[in-house]
Amino acid sequence: MKDRGLLMLALGGLLATVYFLSKRRPTPPSYEESPPISEEEINELGLAMKMGKKYWRCKWDYEHNVYIIQYYDRKTGRWKTRRVTKRQAERAARIAGQIWRALESVGKKLWELVFGEKSEEELEREACEGKKIAGEDANRLASYWINMQIDSDIVFNAIGFVKKGGHRVCRVDRTIYVDGTPLSRAIIGSSEYITSTFRLPRLTVASKNA
Repeated sequence: MKDRGLLMLALGGLLATVYFLSKRRPTPPSYEESPPISEEEINELGLAMKMGKKYWRCKWDYEHNVYIIQYYDRKTGRWKTRRVTKRQAERAARIAGQIWRALESVGKKLWELVFGEKSEEELEREACEGKKIAGEDANRLASYWINMQIDSDIVFNAIGFVKKGGHRVCRVDRTIYVDGTPLSRAIIGSSEYITSTFRLPRLTVASKNA
């Protein structure tokens, strides 16, 4: 009887422990405990912004009213966390923006001095402003757009406007606009030459003879 009483007491204690543990709120995992992730996955999923040799990302912690700044640790494959207040984060972002704009301006000047040519981004900006671009610069701009998987016929047609000057040739994603009109390549029996206002069908030998 004594052994049976001890057994019942132990069983009751075990049930009580299980009950209280089930009612207890689990501790949320810290950001450092997130599962390891590879650098390739970061690039594929676009999870963070790369500055220098490190990947960074920013989250807002509602519970503690702070920003969580994380950087990717290549050695462990995990995110390391730094907590800053909103004011600190805004100040850091403002300073970083000023530094970035200054570096961008200096970088463009250095590119022109070292390589003796403008960057593709600079050429693209000038084309969008309606400036005339010719020669090797026009060819580099064409290659830049073609490398973005834009239809080559559309690119060469757009470059024709760029070489003339006076037309605002702008790119938005993979669409090129001439004076606000998007260039497109319609296939209706045969390919077409495209202008910003009208299309001229390409003449074939049969159509010329007719």
